[in-house]
Amino acid sequence: MTSMQRTPSSRTLVDPLSTGVPWTRSSERPKKRGKKRKTGMLEFGYQTNNETLHRAWNLFLGLSIALFCLPFLVIVAVLVYVDSGGPIIYRGARLGRNRVPFFLYKFRTLKPEAAEVTKNQVLPAGSGLETRIGRVLRETRLDEIPQLWNIIRGDMNLFGPRPVRAEIAQIYAQQIKHYDQRFLVKPGIVGHTQVFMPHGASKRIRARYNNILVKRPVNPVKEILFLAFVGSTALMKLALVFARALAAIPARRTPSEEQIGFHPQTFPGISIELCDRHNKVIARGAVTAISEESISFVTDLPVTEQSLAIRLRRNIRDGKARRAACIAHIRSHLIDGRQSAHAPSEPSPPAYVATYKTNSDFQKYLIDTYFTKSRFAGLN
Repeated sequence: MTSMQRTPSSRTLVDPLSTGVPWTRSSERPKKRGKKRKTGMLEFGYQTNNETLHRAWNLFLGLSIALFCLPFLVIVAVLVYVDSGGPIIYRGARLGRNRVPFFLYKFRTLKPEAAEVTKNQVLPAGSGLETRIGRVLRETRLDEIPQLWNIIRGDMNLFGPRPVRAEIAQIYAQQIKHYDQRFLVKPGIVGHTQVFMPHGASKRIRARYNNILVKRPVNPVKEILFLAFVGSTALMKLALVFARALAAIPARRTPSEEQIGFHPQTFPGISIELCDRHNKVIARGAVTAISEESISFVTDLPVTEQSLAIRLRRNIRDGKARRAACIAHIRSHLIDGRQSAHAPSEPSPPAYVATYKTNSDFQKYLIDTYFTKSRFAGLN
């Protein structure tokens, strides 16, 4: 009597000395095939295996776009000169591949005194140092078009991490791990972090994303699609800016804005919960104004603590909501729109002004994206 018998119906084997449960050889079992990861239409990297072909490809793109944009370049140059006079083109030192310095060109968008302010830092938000036409160019990213000359010269590629000044790179290299990996490739006029992240996004998050992209291979087809996407987005922003100018839409201001001392963007529909050190909700209310560093709000109950945790919630389309958290320090009370360092003596709706900071880069990104950006004002 054999210990193993083959069933006639299949290649399955049965052990008669055991429970009789059929089993199959491992080599005959069907192999599970994992699903291939679908890459996005605009997902590609900056690393090339053939420098000569990649250089020729970027030279072709740079010359083609420059010829197409030549009439627009002339118009913008005239507008910059008429608006603020002085030099039309800004020329600044930047670090390229392998930290080799080069001069970057762009339309001048700042006043002359901005050079001292931005010496060792990026331009602070709300600095008021932008020219009138410069504000439009920076919002639509059209001030970067003269960098096509850098592509033709070979200093930059069309796509890559944004070039940085040596002083800024030295500071970030000490604060952000592996920040110098961005110098493995040439910088670019357009980058994924520039397109898909807001101005206030953390440099640490940008650096992590760039470190991933510098190791991914280039893809000319996806670069063309990405270029079409960026171009259409820039044109839409430009059309929106001109529509606002023609309609002369005034900026919304809060009654206490002058007394607060900062210039926030005020949006309805942002609710707030104030929590103590034990994460217990002690008051609820609504945000009346918020900027990148300060927040003003009204509450249903008076607040005595100076430092507390804040939870923000904003309703958007289809019943969805965005949430964020931060730590706030109350610096003053508001009484009828006037700032006071003490609580009001007469009964009135409690209103406060506070500075805030986040515990993580992700929370900072959420606040910058969903709570302080004007393009989300109509989503309530």
